[in-house]
Amino acid sequence: MIEQLGSVWRITLFGVLRAEREERKVDRFQTKQTASLLAYLSLHPGRFVARDVLCEMLWPASRPEAARASLNQAISWLRKEFEDEALFRTDRRSVAVEYDRITTDVGEFQAWISDCAVTRDERRHRLEKAVALCSSELLEGSGESWVRIERSLLTESYVRALKELCDLCEEAGDHDAAIQRVVEILRLEPLDEDHHLRLLHLYAITDQLGAVQRHNRELEEMLREQGRSPSPRFRAIVQQLLHSDEVSESRGEPALPHLLTRFFGREEEVSLILDRIEKGARLITLLGVSGMGKTRLSLEISHRFEQQSKHVAFVSLAELNHGEEIPMAILRKLGVEGGGNQPTWSALRHVLARNGPTLVVLDNFDQFADSSADFVHELLTSLPHLSLLITSQAPLNLKGETIIGLKPLPVPAPGDDLALVLKNPSFEMFVDRARLAAPDFRPTPENAKALADLCRRLEGMPLAIELAAAWAQPHSPEEILADLSGGPELLYSEERDRPERHWSLRASFEYSFNLLPNRLQDCLASLSVFEGGWTQTAASAVTEDVDIRHAIRLLIERSLVTASTETAKGATRYRMLETLKQFVRDHLRTEQTDALIEKHAQFFSAFAQEAFRESTGSPRAIWVDALRDEAANLSAALHWFESSGRIEDGLRMVVHLAWFWQVNGPLGEARARCRSLLDKAPKDLDLSLLAQSNHALGNLELVGSNLDGAQEAFQAALSLERTLGAPCGIAAALAGLSGVALRRNQLDEAKELLKESIELSEQIGDSTGSSRSHLYLAFVLSDMGQYEDAKRHFDRTLALEAEREDLAGIARVYTNLSHWARFQSKYVQARYYAEESLRLYTKVGQRLGVARAKLNLGEILLREEEYSAALSALTEALRDFDEIGDPLGVQVCVGEIVMAAAHTGAFTQAIRLMTLESRMAEQLQAPRSPVDEALYRAACSLIAEGASKGERESYELWALVIPRHELPSASLEIAEELRREFSMSR
Repeated sequence: MIEQLGSVWRITLFGVLRAEREERKVDRFQTKQTASLLAYLSLHPGRFVARDVLCEMLWPASRPEAARASLNQAISWLRKEFEDEALFRTDRRSVAVEYDRITTDVGEFQAWISDCAVTRDERRHRLEKAVALCSSELLEGSGESWVRIERSLLTESYVRALKELCDLCEEAGDHDAAIQRVVEILRLEPLDEDHHLRLLHLYAITDQLGAVQRHNRELEEMLREQGRSPSPRFRAIVQQLLHSDEVSESRGEPALPHLLTRFFGREEEVSLILDRIEKGARLITLLGVSGMGKTRLSLEISHRFEQQSKHVAFVSLAELNHGEEIPMAILRKLGVEGGGNQPTWSALRHVLARNGPTLVVLDNFDQFADSSADFVHELLTSLPHLSLLITSQAPLNLKGETIIGLKPLPVPAPGDDLALVLKNPSFEMFVDRARLAAPDFRPTPENAKALADLCRRLEGMPLAIELAAAWAQPHSPEEILADLSGGPELLYSEERDRPERHWSLRASFEYSFNLLPNRLQDCLASLSVFEGGWTQTAASAVTEDVDIRHAIRLLIERSLVTASTETAKGATRYRMLETLKQFVRDHLRTEQTDALIEKHAQFFSAFAQEAFRESTGSPRAIWVDALRDEAANLSAALHWFESSGRIEDGLRMVVHLAWFWQVNGPLGEARARCRSLLDKAPKDLDLSLLAQSNHALGNLELVGSNLDGAQEAFQAALSLERTLGAPCGIAAALAGLSGVALRRNQLDEAKELLKESIELSEQIGDSTGSSRSHLYLAFVLSDMGQYEDAKRHFDRTLALEAEREDLAGIARVYTNLSHWARFQSKYVQARYYAEESLRLYTKVGQRLGVARAKLNLGEILLREEEYSAALSALTEALRDFDEIGDPLGVQVCVGEIVMAAAHTGAFTQAIRLMTLESRMAEQLQAPRSPVDEALYRAACSLIAEGASKGERESYELWALVIPRHELPSASLEIAEELRREFSMSR
């Protein structure tokens, strides 16, 4: 009997699979595969999954006909058992569970962790609900490959939820709950030292030093059993916790000047401050380094406050020398020259209480932040109707103080179109101030790029923008930008009414720097050795400050350093303005600079080594993001090793970074650095390191399509590995050479090299090498049309990668399976594999993999004649390949877009792209697969029919004058144009 459609099945996926509805429960299944079918479809409700995909996933060892029969039988059993005709939706090609007929605990978990809470208490409540659902692992006891993949993804989400919940508990002072959450995290990630340190810190601040000692002993015993030991950093922190007298960290709880210039940006800050005043905020301190625009912002707020028919007084303290002068300065602003028989303080209190303003702005409070904080406190205490807005470079640290840090103005992003650039606040401000110096100055399409570059170079700092704009007469934006390349010395003003500290950018920085105590001056100068920012861990390792955390906090308070929490590994990242960095580095002595830069290089070498060790498995995505964050520091460290003659150290670092460069770029810089270091390698260099370096160079050259360079490097690695008698290295070199042969369409040679590589890897039990070579061989066999043999090798690779729980490896398999299916015109399967690879590559943060997955998806969509979606995917992939520096990826994308243009009748764009692709092909000499070559030739025939010979010859000449390095950007511009036109025509 069919039950009413109103009732919904509850599917439990955490733990043992079961389904429940009212009085019904299904927890026994006909076969293991039947249970897996229900579980997989329930994990993706409403998603139609191809029958062929389900057959391969659930019955991989069965012949296709038998697998399809088993699938039909499983669906039939489920329908009969559930007695719900509306639950399962099927057609000839696919199967789905109806979205609104089920709920799952996994779906509830994902809903609870979605960030839609209004308050922190609500967010904590949602996360507690979420983690309570995860009392058991997904489909407990199942070892299927797809289950391990989904389980790994859910575990990552669970750990992130636990970490955030721990943060919220700690912020609320609920340290016991925070401890419970960290203990659960350690159950899942027992080898992460940062988790252990957090637990020890929580024990320490709750005065459980015995627990600190006990947990430290247990950790050391666990690591000793594995032949490991805690890192020196971990040991040092534990000793600090055990011997610190104070382990807990305390947490901090009326005429106006006329406006002579226009105001740009900062609307969010203006609205925020006015709203805070309206809601009763008594003390607001606006923080920012000198030249950041604090005075101009406070003036804008004052005028808008006055426009609301409210009384405001703006008092500049720039000319005062002593804090005792502040009351009289306020009285003068209120039109009172003296207090008569009353003392100044009493007179001020009397005037403000009787008919004074409700808002007083004290501008340039910097030098009085310490000496006159008590005056501010007494003023607010005596006058309950009064609010104060103070501009300063340091907070007053008074109860009830609202601190608002002022950041630079937004700058145009690289790649922004002209419409976006024209609306950018930094750009608007530069143009406005430039017109004061040169009334006929105006932005044009020709100078817009230089102006945008100039705004980025000035880092959105208002004083720097004003000083640079003053040189618009007689200099062009390009000339100003070129002059700034040597430093900020050009940025000075000849205006007589400017404050002395704003005469130049250097004077502004000097003013801010001199307000610092000596210790903070030294600390800020030391931090200038970092490129692109730093973390607290890096600063602790490089600088000599014993309490760097406290020092950085003080520098942030003074707006000389900014902090961002949207970084990898959950670590706060700090940075200072590049122009400020150039200034403060001049305050370091030569010997200080040399010592700091060496420490910097050593730290980031160790950082790269640690990332290399963690480059497989679930930590990979975190480390990819962390290496991206530190790209500039890593490059600086490599440069120092090479320029200092530390070639061996430089090559070790290259070896540790090669895996990251291969999939994230920038390939050009990486290849050049690796070649340069190898060219300088000493003759007595360790042979193992020399071999590893050649492996790294070979892989980088292969991805960068320098096949001759790749072959030379792999041959050198092979020779060295044979001298060393290292079968693992020999297998890797053979696999690398097979990649070169494959790219040259020497398929038989590639096949033989891979067979030898597989044999070696399996003899020594090297699952990584075996997986890699099986995957390469599967691709070669696909190119040869031997699809059944190829599938066996794909399956072997997938099993190995699933066993290792390497999501990036699984994504690689899916990418190549997508090709395999596409070559056989199995587009439903191909699309599934492409989408899965895109999902996994996105998860692990592998840019090259994401680009290849988008390319695969675009190829499939194109063959299914979904031209709009295909163009979007291919254009995005083209942009990614260009940014990474993968020329073959660029060429393949352009070739596919040529086919899209031809089939949609866009012959002009098709010809232009075809001529650009032809020039790329001449350089790369990379043949297409037979299937793709036939399709491309057919598209070229369409173009020949749709365009005249003269048009084709004209664009062939046009393409010849474009420099090779500009071919990708020229192609991308045409692709974007084609995509826009196609979207508009639909």
